[in-house]
Amino acid sequence: MKVISASVFAFSFTTAVINLSSGLRVYSLSKSASLLSLATLVYNVFYTLASYYYGKISYHRLSQVDLIFSSFLAIGASSILMGTLNDPYAVVAMNAIFGFGAALGSPTLTAVLANHLMKDNIAVTRYNILVSLGTIFGYLTASFLGQLPLSYILIIMGAILLSFAPLAFMLPPKFRAKMRERVTIAPMLSHLVGKMRSLPSDMAHWEKLLSFGEVGREMRKMLRVRIARSSTLTLLGIVTLFTAINVFFTPMPAYLRMAGYSDNEIYAIYMLSNFTTLLLYDFVKERIGNSEQTWRVLLFSVSIRPALFLLPFTLDLLSPKLVFPLLYIFVGATWAGISASLPVIMMRHAAPEKKGEALSKMNAMTSLGAIIGSFVASILSIWGISYTSAVASVTVLVALLIFREASRASID
Repeated sequence: MKVISASVFAFSFTTAVINLSSGLRVYSLSKSASLLSLATLVYNVFYTLASYYYGKISYHRLSQVDLIFSSFLAIGASSILMGTLNDPYAVVAMNAIFGFGAALGSPTLTAVLANHLMKDNIAVTRYNILVSLGTIFGYLTASFLGQLPLSYILIIMGAILLSFAPLAFMLPPKFRAKMRERVTIAPMLSHLVGKMRSLPSDMAHWEKLLSFGEVGREMRKMLRVRIARSSTLTLLGIVTLFTAINVFFTPMPAYLRMAGYSDNEIYAIYMLSNFTTLLLYDFVKERIGNSEQTWRVLLFSVSIRPALFLLPFTLDLLSPKLVFPLLYIFVGATWAGISASLPVIMMRHAAPEKKGEALSKMNAMTSLGAIIGSFVASILSIWGISYTSAVASVTVLVALLIFREASRASID
């Protein structure tokens, strides 16, 4: 248990910092918010592709020990290369390796924890706690190291993760056997960086998760006459919501730099938002009860986002040192509501034996939104924060209207 916990903590500790630092590194080298957004797009695309082919990579080929070691090796090496290479396009390319490694590591670590504890619900809770703590302490450490050049921070984080890679071989022999078909893989979206971060949801067959065929089928369903069904509207709302989130947050590290924030202050503000989310999880959980209460939590959380995404328009009147901390605190608070209520709503649309399938559809839609949003952000960021803020605000308002209709629509 100590080895597994240390591996999960080290994984979240380093990847959180690498996520943010890689974007800042691209911006430092290029002074282009658009290129920073392109790095996020590359990460999201390769994370999605690796997630889709996860089963083919693992099943009958690699053990869980092999996958954890390979993931840590890929992420650690890509981070070190991001720190040593001075070409921004090379750093963007390294995000592809980073995304590939992250997509291999997170589901495997979750599956190992679940197989060790033999209780999925306890394993998921333990994993979420370790990820949250690792992310917070990662940003806290990076904020103290913020006086160092970004290249040093990326090299340090890569070296830390590489040093933890051999721990995989200390796992019991049962984890050295070839992978079984059932694994945990649940790509969700980081509410801050505009990149995917894994949050476990359910045990399901790999081929049902993040399937591009599933995405196509769901999108075609959305265009047919059964658009009034609650589950279909909810999926459409998820795509729209996560498109808006990515449009807004993908270039945000560059905008924070432009507003005069130092790197250690950027790490601190991201830590503050994650800490706010962690503090509010129990509060939100107590308010999720029946279907009406769960929808109320989601609608309230999403309804705050359009105004939040317009806060950058106040920069001419208020100090950036006030606007952005306020923005990130409320983002953390609303993310607690969104991330806690949305999976519950999706599972309530499905029969008990199909809850995993329902969550896999949600994951596929968040992935689609991530790719669309980061692509749009790479274009809009050329013109600046006002354009990304306005488009994100309008898009999340559309998502709110779709969710409101879904809450009133007939259940499948």
